[in-house]
Amino acid sequence: MHFKAQMTVILHEPLRSLSPDEMDDAIGYVIVIGVNAPDLAAAARYAHDVALRPRKGDGSFRTFEGVVDDAQIQRIEKTDWEPVIQQNAKRIDQEGVYYSTGLIFFGAADDEVG
Repeated sequence: MHFKAQMTVILHEPLRSLSPDEMDDAIGYVIVIGVNAPDLAAAARYAHDVALRPRKGDGSFRTFEGVVDDAQIQRIEKTDWEPVIQQNAKRIDQEGVYYSTGLIFFGAADDEVG
């Protein structure tokens, strides 16, 4: 079964913004994850692990101290993904995580609006 998980992580310590255009430090981030799992519980475990240890572009892991504050996980068909994701997800038919977005960081002001 295929699942799409949107995970929101709240950081224990804010990340200082490196961009002069950004006023707020990041207090958390959102990541979307594609999972092939036997059931919802297994999909949630896979997505939780990736949310707290997302991969960088070079394949190494980033580790953040934080908690998954919100998880929206829905069962989908693998053909529901955009064609580019289907083509690039090399492990889509194997159990585990086969896709994840980059991190979408947000500050305290963004959190209050959402």
